[in-house]
Amino acid sequence: MLEDQIGIFLVYMLIALTCAQVFSRYVLNYPLGWTEELVRYVFIWSIFWGAAIVMRHREHVSVELFHKFLSPAARRALNIFNNLCILVFLGFILPPAVRYAIYAHRLKAVVTEVPMFFVYISLPMGGLLMAIHCLLDIREQISPSCHRADT
Repeated sequence: MLEDQIGIFLVYMLIALTCAQVFSRYVLNYPLGWTEELVRYVFIWSIFWGAAIVMRHREHVSVELFHKFLSPAARRALNIFNNLCILVFLGFILPPAVRYAIYAHRLKAVVTEVPMFFVYISLPMGGLLMAIHCLLDIREQISPSCHRADT
């Protein structure tokens, strides 16, 4: 899936940029200032992109203390409730995040002079992907095929 490939690319970028920084600093004795800045920005993107990927696989950390004692229907209802809570949270944080990303378009990174919009838009992009995965999970939980699989 393209989403996974982008996540893998971001991790490879982190590794390559960090290796370049270490090599230039300790082997060439000439640190590259721009690599540290780019590593920070790629790391931010990888966090939000990775959160969306983990959401798709339903692998976020959760407390499942009573989950195994619930009936399949109650488990589905709890999963739907959890997804609705996540959607409400995303509904609160995404609008201001988008506004700030748009505002940050005038700001430039210190070394690379990249518009900070490209850094700050990572939260809305990751949040939007998370919301899509929540909605798809809710649809799957309420679909008739899910009910038949529990019986």
